[in-house]
Amino acid sequence: MSNSTTAYLKKQAYGKTKVRVTKVIRHTKEWHDVVELTCQVLLDGKFETSYTEADNSSIVPTDTVKNTIYVLAKKSNHVQTIERFGYEIGQHFINRYSHVDDVHIKIIQHRWTRVNIDGQLHPHSFFRDVSP
Repeated sequence: MSNSTTAYLKKQAYGKTKVRVTKVIRHTKEWHDVVELTCQVLLDGKFETSYTEADNSSIVPTDTVKNTIYVLAKKSNHVQTIERFGYEIGQHFINRYSHVDDVHIKIIQHRWTRVNIDGQLHPHSFFRDVSP
C-alpha cells in the first residue's frame, strides 16, 4: 500500500479587499457630488499551478487589482451607481485575463450629505453622514 496521497485544489479565490475609492464628480463649475466606496474584488479561475507547482505566472497581483479599481473609477461615468460600476469592474477582469472565470465583487457606498447653509444646499460642501 502506498503512503502517497493525491491532493487537489477544490476551490479558491483571491484578490483585494477594503479598497477605498473617493471621487468628486463635477457636474458644473459650481455643483459637485461626492462618492465614497469600499470595494472588494475576488478573482476565481485557473490558478491551480500557483498552489500545486509554485508557479505564480497566472496570478494577477493584488496591487494590480487595487490600481485597476482606481483607474476604472476615474474613467467611469457610473461610480454613483454601484451595480453598474461593479459590472464594469467584473467585465474588465473577465475580458482582460482569459484565465479568470469568475469575479466576485462587493461594493459598499458610504453616505455623504450636502451641507445646508441658511436653508440652501451648498453646491460643493459635504459631511460624512453616519446616521442610519
